[in-house]
Amino acid sequence: MKLKKFGFMLLMMFLLVSCAQPNDPAENESALKIYNTIETEGYAFDFAVSDELLFIAEDQCGFSIYNFVSGSMYCHIDSLNDGTLYENVRKIAGSADKNVMIVYDRYGEHARFDVFNISDLINPLFLISNISNTSDVQKIVTSKNSDNNAQFTWTSANSFSIASYDENWSNEVAVDFANSVGGFDFNDEIAVIAAEQSGLHFVDLATEETLLTYDTIGEALDVKLVDNYAFVALRQEGFMILDITDPVHPVEIHQEDVGEIIYTIDVKDNFMLLSSHSGGVMLYDISDLTEPELAGRLSDNKIGYTYKAAFAGDYIVASTRVGVVIIEY
Repeated sequence: MKLKKFGFMLLMMFLLVSCAQPNDPAENESALKIYNTIETEGYAFDFAVSDELLFIAEDQCGFSIYNFVSGSMYCHIDSLNDGTLYENVRKIAGSADKNVMIVYDRYGEHARFDVFNISDLINPLFLISNISNTSDVQKIVTSKNSDNNAQFTWTSANSFSIASYDENWSNEVAVDFANSVGGFDFNDEIAVIAAEQSGLHFVDLATEETLLTYDTIGEALDVKLVDNYAFVALRQEGFMILDITDPVHPVEIHQEDVGEIIYTIDVKDNFMLLSSHSGGVMLYDISDLTEPELAGRLSDNKIGYTYKAAFAGDYIVASTRVGVVIIEY
């Protein structure tokens, strides 16, 4: 009888080992620790961090602004002064330096951007709305242009756009593609734009010409540029690292399936960060770009379904269904 039980145990161990996915990153709580969780009224679909300011897009519940360090809330806004309710705030960006914030509501009478002056963080001042190239916005960031004005860069449907604001909205760049585009990153010379099943578009910002469309394994959803490298989130195929010293002839350095659906990617120093809906956040050591190593992971059972993750100061920030999670690493 004992021999039969022993044989059964061996069979069960064999089945468990054989069913394990070798490319599924193991959860490593020793490397990643939850520092704080900011619970939001709506799903935290997007966020932006600028100095100590944390801007949160809360879907049907509008948007909010917090102090990133203390976690205290400055304001939560679900409508404009004229009573117009925010229906689905899906994207947000802000600049503490330029005292400007941009909020994207994808429904309502028009899909639109609302621009606010945030000199008074408790009562942001609505400035202007824009409805140009605002269909299905996938990503928006703020920066400064050469005139030191607030600059907005975003992707919407099949377009990549850049505009500036200095009391008036000014369109500067608008590049259209044959198919939908998603995440992106850019430097002074080029923009690299994730184009889902079409791969990556390399665009010359001076001429607005597409230099190259690079085919990728899987769907390219997001991009991060660091020095002469492009780090790419590949949805169902994990991530890819490209050497783009010559942007017309990228060289693949590494590609890895991580066993999860990947949405966003970020890089800081020798670390790379991936976000995944049910996979949570995954941190990789990329000291050796040819052999990235998993350094830590927090899955959705710890932080909730994850929409985005990024480095912010000495922390990792993740937006999830439960709110925004601040993580030490």
